[in-house]
Amino acid sequence: MSSETAATLRLANTSLRAWLVRLHAEPVALTQIQASDLQNLLAELLRTSGCLRTGSAATAPGTELENEIAEYRTNLESLAKALPSVQGRLLAERARIQIEQSHVAARKAWAEASRRTL
Repeated sequence: MSSETAATLRLANTSLRAWLVRLHAEPVALTQIQASDLQNLLAELLRTSGCLRTGSAATAPGTELENEIAEYRTNLESLAKALPSVQGRLLAERARIQIEQSHVAARKAWAEASRRTL
């Protein structure tokens, strides 16, 4: 059982490392993150937590499993530190989009009014 858990954690750690690289990238990289990507990250975290919960308590953890658990904990801590800045960047992007939408609506209204006067 512990080798299955270690394998699951190894995959989760690989995925989390990739996410951390993406999240620490330039703000332009945020535009490449889709809602489905975040849903997949959540699914990965839930799957891994389920695996950890159902792991056999009777089985003594081996060195490999202990190393994977330690790395997983470190990755989760790094993710928790990165998410507030990501949230701030996403909120700023949302505000930028809302401003752009209001500009488009104003241009559309101006064009419509100009068309009626001609």
